[in-house]
Amino acid sequence: MKTFNISYSSDANVEVLTTTLSTYGTVIYTLQNVRVIGLEVADEVEMSAIQSIVNVVLVELDGGTTITSQTSWHLLRLVSPTLPMKQTYSPLNNGDDCIIYLMDSGITTTHEEFTGSTIVNLYSYDGVYTDSLGHGTTMACLINGQTVGVSKKSIIKNVKIPFGSASLGQLLTAFDAILADHNTTAGVKVVNCSWTIPKSQLLDGKILELQAAGLVVVAAAGNAGVEADTLSPVGLDTVIGVAASDAYDRVISWGSGLSSNWGPEVDLTAPGVDVPIINLNGGYTTGSGTSIAAAIVSGVVAQYIKNNNSLTAQQIQNLVIDSAAEDMLFRNESIYGTTPNRLIKALYIDMHKIWDKQSFTMFPVQRGATSTLTFNTTLPLASANYSDCVLINDRTGAETFFKKYPWANSSYSDGVLTLTVEPTEEISVGKYTVQLTSIDNNNVTYYTRYSLGVYENSPTELDAVELEQYLTTDENNVDYLTIVTAACYYDADCGKGAFCAGGNCA
Repeated sequence: MKTFNISYSSDANVEVLTTTLSTYGTVIYTLQNVRVIGLEVADEVEMSAIQSIVNVVLVELDGGTTITSQTSWHLLRLVSPTLPMKQTYSPLNNGDDCIIYLMDSGITTTHEEFTGSTIVNLYSYDGVYTDSLGHGTTMACLINGQTVGVSKKSIIKNVKIPFGSASLGQLLTAFDAILADHNTTAGVKVVNCSWTIPKSQLLDGKILELQAAGLVVVAAAGNAGVEADTLSPVGLDTVIGVAASDAYDRVISWGSGLSSNWGPEVDLTAPGVDVPIINLNGGYTTGSGTSIAAAIVSGVVAQYIKNNNSLTAQQIQNLVIDSAAEDMLFRNESIYGTTPNRLIKALYIDMHKIWDKQSFTMFPVQRGATSTLTFNTTLPLASANYSDCVLINDRTGAETFFKKYPWANSSYSDGVLTLTVEPTEEISVGKYTVQLTSIDNNNVTYYTRYSLGVYENSPTELDAVELEQYLTTDENNVDYLTIVTAACYYDADCGKGAFCAGGNCA
């Protein structure tokens, strides 16, 4: 048995329609407000028979659906050069095996968010590693949680301090445990300090020692709307100080008396207002604060370490800060004017740089001859090919159907895609758009646009050709060539590497 969901027109006589449908099966529900009837039928009943009934508008097979949530906005902001944000979180890596010391209130790992996450208990001031406050657990979920985490394959080392009432000696003891563990293995690591204390020269001096040993220290700016220089560790100008912004790139207050601290010591701003986080007792909620922003930055730093494993801690820190997007933040300059206007940016997969050949490049190929083009991937891919594809505009839902030219074929092996092009004598001189489809190891699909310039005797014949064409199929299932518009025609494909709005690159 199977079930059809049947949408009917507003002028239908529901009683008559129900009677007619009953001859095909069993009506299991009638939804009069949305005008849908559920009909259970035998497997041999064809959908087309139901569709032909008068007043039936649409028929769909009810095969069950999987409801998925949209990717959290803070992740999308990390991989979007500008607003509006991309639709897919596509980091270049997931901070694989990079270690982040989370110096906080402990971590309770029973939440489903941590299924698949690696969290190692390193030090606890009281011998108990779980989190009764929820602060440390929140930071952990943003670092390597499997839904809201920035670097899902990084390793968190749980360093529990008496959060909210720690003595300087207790903080120094935690630093001592971190340094001892760090010295047992090579490589740059991260220390996340999503907290502040009144300025301490002793604490700052020990942080300098951690940095000299190869640790990148990330510190929350603090939430009191005061000068960060009065606090530690953020007031130390060698750490990465982090302020908080919202989904519209605004540095604003998120509650009464709650806003980011300011000053030249605050190096970066990151998502930190109404960010999706886990609830300690189960489920999800949202949270705000520079602590959240700092945890997000720590996850991003792990990606830079993974991608640049020959660099020192200082070089990684410089790279993270220098790679941030400048002048993107909307803020009150009379308050934040001394704070660098830098928004954190993750290492993300740029569809224009998946291959070693720049996207939108045209390759001249001679009519009646065989040409072989090779594309070397710049990142691990699960598969790649040249084939038919349908591109969907994320904002309008419009589809563009690209068919594969019968005179071009591809093969993919060991990171190399080979495109063999054999335009026959019947192919007109012109420029022909092709789309390479790539799927990464996270099952995210990317499309890269190139063009083939078919000439007869000399590539100079293409100088007179202004517009490209692509092969598609009309409503009668007939193949035909159509012109590619001058503007970009779907969100992922923009010559400026940003996004498309209203058919124009922005």
